[in-house]
Amino acid sequence: MCFQKREDATGFPAALAERLVKFGLEVEPTKTKVLEFGRDAVRQARARGERPGTFDFLGFTHYCSRTKDGKRFRMKRVTSRKKYSAKLVNLKEWLKRMRIMPTRWILEQVGRKLRGHYAYYGVTDNHRGAGTVLPRSNEAVVQVVESAQPATELQVGRVQAVAAAFPAAATSRASTPILSKPE
Repeated sequence: MCFQKREDATGFPAALAERLVKFGLEVEPTKTKVLEFGRDAVRQARARGERPGTFDFLGFTHYCSRTKDGKRFRMKRVTSRKKYSAKLVNLKEWLKRMRIMPTRWILEQVGRKLRGHYAYYGVTDNHRGAGTVLPRSNEAVVQVVESAQPATELQVGRVQAVAAAFPAAATSRASTPILSKPE
C-alpha cells in the first residue's frame, strides 16, 4: 500500500490486522514494513545520510530514481538478487537431473526457460539483470555437455553445433553468449 502521509502509513497495519482477524487471517510480520518511498523520501534519506529504502516484490527490487533528464522522480526495478540466485541454482539442478537426455532436447528446454525469463524480467531499466542470466546459463550448459561426453570427443565443431542449436543465445542483446559461432 502507498500513502502520502506518514500518519496514514503508520496507522494502516493495525487497522489491516484488525480487519484480517475477522476472516481468520493474519499479516506475516517479516514480510510487512513501512518505508519511505518516493520523491520526498530520497531527499529526506540524503539529509539523514542514508540511502532511500528499497523493497522486493514479485521478483524485482524496486528503488527510487530519477528520469533520464534528472528532473522527475521515477521508480525503477531490477531483478531481485535472491530470485536471481535461486533461478541459477534451480537451472543447474535441473541440468544435472536432465544430463541423461539428448543434448539437443536439453538446449531446446533451456532456450524455452530463458525466453520465459526474458519475457518476465525484460522490463525497462532491467536489461543488465535480465541479460546476466545468459552467460551463467551457457556456462552451466557447457559443463553438462562436457560432462556427458568424454573430453576427447568434444571437438570445436561439436561445440559450434551445440551453439547453433541453442536459440536462446540470440534473444539477449545485453550480453555476449559463450556459445557462439566464430566470426
